[in-house]
Amino acid sequence: NCSKLSNPRGSVQWPEERRSHSSVLINTSSGPHLLVVGGTFNYDIWIFDINNKSWKKLFHVPKNVTKRWCHSLSVWSVTPTTNWIIVFGGKKDYYTCTTISDPAVIELILGTKVSGVFTKKYIVDWFTSIIPLDQYQEKLQERRRGWEASQPVQPEDRREIDHLTRVLQERERELEEERREKEQVRNRLQQQLHGKEQQLQEAQQQGQERERKIQHGRERERQAREREQDLQRQLRENEKQLQQRQEREREILQHGRERERQAREREQDLQRQLRESQERERQLQRQVEGGHQREQSNNV
Repeated sequence: NCSKLSNPRGSVQWPEERRSHSSVLINTSSGPHLLVVGGTFNYDIWIFDINNKSWKKLFHVPKNVTKRWCHSLSVWSVTPTTNWIIVFGGKKDYYTCTTISDPAVIELILGTKVSGVFTKKYIVDWFTSIIPLDQYQEKLQERRRGWEASQPVQPEDRREIDHLTRVLQERERELEEERREKEQVRNRLQQQLHGKEQQLQEAQQQGQERERKIQHGRERERQAREREQDLQRQLRENEKQLQQRQEREREILQHGRERERQAREREQDLQRQLRESQERERQLQRQVEGGHQREQSNNV
C-alpha cells in the first residue's frame, strides 16, 4: 500500500523538496528506515522511520558525504544497530558538474541517550561517525575472506575471484596513486599559495613602508613650509626693523645736517662778526695812528 505523507509544518522536522538525491533502505532492530542523502542544492542527510512515519535530520556529517547529487548509496549491516553507509560517485557542483571519484563511508548507530535531570528519559537516537576508507576496505576483505573460507570455491570461480582481486588491487593502487598525486598537487598549491601570501605580505609591507615614507615626506614638506613661513615672517620683521632703523638714521642724518647747517650759519655769523670786529679794530688803529701823527705835528 502506498500513501502520500504531507508536511505537517510547525516544529516537526521535515525535509525540503529535492531531486538527483539518493536513498537506501536500512533494516534495524527498531524496524525499517529510509536514509536520504544529498540532492541538488540540498546538502543534508535525513532518515525516515517507516513504522512511525517521522523524519529526523542527522548532523555532524561531513560535506564530502552530503554535498553530492546524482550519486548512489549502499548499506552494509554490520550489527542489528550498526550500519555502514557507502556513498559512491556523484557530482559536487551544480554549475561546473565536477565529478566525485572518491567514495565515502559513514557509520550509523542506533543507540539510546538519556535526557532530563530529575526524571530521566531514555530516547532512541541515531549517532554518526566517519569510517576511514582503509578501515572499510580491511573490514570488507575480512568479510570476503570469511565468506570465501565458508564457501566451496570452484576453479573457474577461483580464477574469477583472483581476477577480481587483481582488478580491485589495481584499482586500489590507482586510487592510492591518484590520492598521492592529489596530495602532491595540494602540497604544491599550498606552497604556491604560501609563496603568494608571502609576496602579498611583502608587497603590503613595501606599500606600508612607501606610505610611511610618503607620510614622512609630507611631514617634512609641512615642516619645511612652516620653516619657510617662519623665515618669511622673520624676513618681513627684519625688513620692517631695517626700514625703521633706516627711517631713524634718515631722521638722525637730517637732524645732523640741520645742526651742521646751523653750526655753519653760526660760524659764518662769528666769522662776519670777527671780520667786523677786525675792521673796527683796524679803524680804531688807524684813528689812533692818525691821532699820534696829529700830536706829533702839533708838537713840531
